[in-house]
Amino acid sequence: MAEVAPEAGPAPTKEKLDELVKSASLQYSLKNFAAAAEFYSQATEVQGQLNGEMAPENAELLYYYGRALYKVAIATSDVLGNKVAKEEKKKSKVEKAIKAEAAAEGSSTGANGSKSEKQDTVESKPYFQLTGDENWTDSEDEEDADAPEAAAEGQDEEQDDFGNAFEAFDIARVLYTKQLETLESDGTDKGKAKAELSAQGKLVRERLADCYNYLVDISFENENFHAAIPDARSSLAIQLEYLHESHEYVTEAYFKLSLALEFASMSKLRTEQANMEVGDSETAKEPEGEIDYELRKEAAVQMEQAISSLESRIKKEESELPNLPEDKKKAGEANIKDSKEMLEDMKTRLTDLRADPKQEFDPAQSIDASVFQGLLGGIIGADPSQQKAVLDEASKSANDISGLVRTKKKEKAPAATAETSSEASGSKRKLEVEDDGENGKRAKTEEI
Repeated sequence: MAEVAPEAGPAPTKEKLDELVKSASLQYSLKNFAAAAEFYSQATEVQGQLNGEMAPENAELLYYYGRALYKVAIATSDVLGNKVAKEEKKKSKVEKAIKAEAAAEGSSTGANGSKSEKQDTVESKPYFQLTGDENWTDSEDEEDADAPEAAAEGQDEEQDDFGNAFEAFDIARVLYTKQLETLESDGTDKGKAKAELSAQGKLVRERLADCYNYLVDISFENENFHAAIPDARSSLAIQLEYLHESHEYVTEAYFKLSLALEFASMSKLRTEQANMEVGDSETAKEPEGEIDYELRKEAAVQMEQAISSLESRIKKEESELPNLPEDKKKAGEANIKDSKEMLEDMKTRLTDLRADPKQEFDPAQSIDASVFQGLLGGIIGADPSQQKAVLDEASKSANDISGLVRTKKKEKAPAATAETSSEASGSKRKLEVEDDGENGKRAKTEEI
């Protein structure tokens, strides 16, 4: 008897693909990222059947799919991240208490290996006894046992979303690279300056840089800083191909690369510090991990580049400010102010990068020697009689100046106007990137 072949599903069509993409775009615009990811997942399967799994034209849809998965993973991380960490700490403390109790019981065991039994007397028996709830403790234990499992499942789901997003962006990166190679091989963008690149060439480079940016962000989320370094380098190199040095995306790329280098240089030291914070006596110790000073030195260089890029943009915006229309001047002034604040933060970070990182783990190294001068220096190391003499001398020479102190009346704060509140709500940091529908992180490609 001939075997009956299984009934095949409906054949993939371009109409079905368009329908799924439209539904995914709608859900993403409504911030229903989980539903959008599901529609994009189905759409990528249909597109793979139509074009082939590794067709270069599949890159755009994979990029959107990875972006939706990343949003889902971030939302899950915000909800479960702290809770899961607290559950794990509670679990470890409970396990330690159980072990301590077991050790205490073991110490009370007799020489023959059996525990000494207590005789129930009138004094040892409780006055009240509850019956009928013998199984209450067992059910409570089962619920407690299920709680860590549920938290672990949520954590696994979060990791799966990050992992799937990473895979989608990585495949999209490969396909965008193929598209870029095609554009360069046919002479479309080969050897051309930034301003002469074709619109398609700029879009492909923009998407490729975005893929690398997302890969860096996912590595940051997983605290895999060494893996983030090559992706951050690639993102910066691509953006320098089509953007000016002072562009905000270039500043962001320098900044992220500096962060990746800094965190990677101190990964061992941070791990040991985390063990100290947990308070595990078995693993906690003074942080003695090695620091990669070469990576830290390069992190400072990249931060200098980020500062230079931001300073160039501020200078350019200040020169263009007088020529702006009146309705855009206030927004321009707010942007410049915000950029200057960011510049100060970067300079502070650069100062920290140039300092010895081990000082933050050794408070004694950061104490100023001048603190021990004067009165305190005269007391430390002296015998009690000398200490009393120094304190008496200081008390005699002290003057009461409380009557000379005048308090200044606080001026009433001016009432907030609608204009000032709108300026405050309209300002944002230059390094923040917003999603804009199907255009991804980059709302538009600017030509410098």
